[in-house]
Amino acid sequence: MNDNVVKITEGDPRCGTLAEAILELIYERTDGMPFPSVLGVLRIVEHRLFEEQQG
Repeated sequence: MNDNVVKITEGDPRCGTLAEAILELIYERTDGMPFPSVLGVLRIVEHRLFEEQQG
């Protein structure tokens, strides 16, 4: 393992909690959806969050 890599939960434990909550919601709401669609929605959310941070 690379010594320069820091697990995200070591910096802020809320990151792990957030990741688990997102996964739970995905599993709950995407039953039967094609996997590429789920990934596409995540990319849309990522893009929106990025745009909001840019102001």
